[in-house]
Amino acid sequence: MWPWSADRMTRIRLALVAVTAAALVGAALVGVAAPAASAPQSVPSAHDFGGWPTVGALLTTNGTDHSPQTHNCTASVVNSPHHNLIMTAAHCVYDSGSGWRKYLAFFPGYNGGPSSTYGSWYAYGRGVKMLVNQGWITNRDPAYDYAFIVLTPSGGKSVQDRTGALNLSFDTGLPKKIDLVGYPANGAKPRICSGSTTGGKVQQWFVQFDCTNLPGGTSGSPWTVQGSKNVIGLTGGYEEGGGAVHNYSVYFDHETRDLYQRAEAL
Repeated sequence: MWPWSADRMTRIRLALVAVTAAALVGAALVGVAAPAASAPQSVPSAHDFGGWPTVGALLTTNGTDHSPQTHNCTASVVNSPHHNLIMTAAHCVYDSGSGWRKYLAFFPGYNGGPSSTYGSWYAYGRGVKMLVNQGWITNRDPAYDYAFIVLTPSGGKSVQDRTGALNLSFDTGLPKKIDLVGYPANGAKPRICSGSTTGGKVQQWFVQFDCTNLPGGTSGSPWTVQGSKNVIGLTGGYEEGGGAVHNYSVYFDHETRDLYQRAEAL
């Protein structure tokens, strides 16, 4: 869910793309048909709440003094050996027109402003590492709309040391009762929506979760199984995450796991 479009603007299958400000490693293209979805009888509505330390706002910076400029998306800290990894939607880090967004700031636990407890974290310049699939870069294939970003340590610590981390789950059974936590572009507070996903995959690649009151800026929001730290999806994929009611995620399967394992090694 991008905040910059008229509707909802810009919201990996085989190979890894590693960006070190220069190099890309590619993969295959896959076409995905549009899902036909229907809303459940009772649709939950998102509301403001206090937030989670593992979820934060993802912003672009000006590239000079790294001061935040525009709220792009939402990202979450995911467990990794080096404690430096966040996950978001691929359309939050790569645009077919402007390329890679090399100046990014992540503010976990943001609530009316950056948290002094959880810190401010950056990914910018020649050393930035972002992992997506070539299928997204060359074809904007919605089946690959997720990405990993390595954050620079701060004060001798990595982001996970300050915030804790969520755990990724793959090939999970559906439906699942989840909490979706994200940051609207038009507000300073995090928002949560709780409910159940659809009972099966939509058009083979996607999971659907219906909720209202989730405006632009919530792309990349983690879908966490209620009562746990297990993430089964994130807002993105078909229609780059959805619209006013229907929210989508790529179904996390072995391909998502493969990319995650490569990201863990960074």
